Amino acid sequence: MKANERDSRTEQERFIDRMLKEILGGQRNPGDRLPTESELAAQYDLRKTNVHLALKELGKQGAHGHQPDGNPDPEIAAANAPFN
Repeated sequence: MKANERDSRTEQERFIDRMLKEILGGQRNPGDRLPTESELAAQYDLRKTNVHLALKELGKQGAHGHQPDGNPDPEIAAANAPFN
């Protein structure tokens, strides 16, 4: 994007894109504990509501399986567990 062009995506959409890039780029690995929503909001200079909504959307897409406190979601962890 050129410097004089405005990014028309919402703050939430930009955060989703950034998180996906970090996941796909290997900066965040399966099983990594995410920072809390408050910590992510401060780290990325975002509103906590947008972080919450973005993480909810990423969860729907299967890109993360964590609860708002940063702990793994037990339902998603069980679904992704290897077969015995």
